[in-house]
Amino acid sequence: KYGEAVAEAVIRAPQVATDYAVAVRSGAKYGDVDSKVASVALDTKNPETVGEAINGIWKSNPSIQKTTLTDPDEIVKFYRGLLEDSSIDELAKSNPEMFTGKNISEIKAEMGKLRDAIADTKKAAADAKAYYNNNPLEPSFQPRWLVENCAEIWAVRDAILKGAKFDDIVIRSVYISNGKIRPLCDNCKTTFKDNIKAMQ
Repeated sequence: KYGEAVAEAVIRAPQVATDYAVAVRSGAKYGDVDSKVASVALDTKNPETVGEAINGIWKSNPSIQKTTLTDPDEIVKFYRGLLEDSSIDELAKSNPEMFTGKNISEIKAEMGKLRDAIADTKKAAADAKAYYNNNPLEPSFQPRWLVENCAEIWAVRDAILKGAKFDDIVIRSVYISNGKIRPLCDNCKTTFKDNIKAMQ
């Protein structure tokens, strides 16, 4: 039964991602943005639950949360903070209806799995002496972007906030410009290796 649900989500994912990319490209979703990648994260247990995000955490990203900060380092720090439990508490306070019927402790536990997966990727990158911008404080298999810069991270966060379990998520990414499938980068291949296995 679970295998069927995964297969169904895998089949649906490209169309869901394409529709999302069209909405982003047209400006209908967020207005004018210059991100390149749109990702969706589908919950195999509840197909109606879909996380969405576009890439980029060095500038305001309306798919995650808008910010008026202007310093790129401060913006990165702000977005990284949104993966923490304290951010979930703040969201629950400011937007209680978002969590109606949901177990906040469970959401925190699932967000913890995402944080752990990100930490594992950074450790693997550090072990391989792979860094963003040759900065040893920022391990990344992609020399031109941070691990958390990817749309996939934020689509999964969005799905978790909507009640999805980390292990039940199927991910699909496309280029915003043309809707063509964008393969996962070397960071995301590590972060989401178990999700990829389930999708095969």
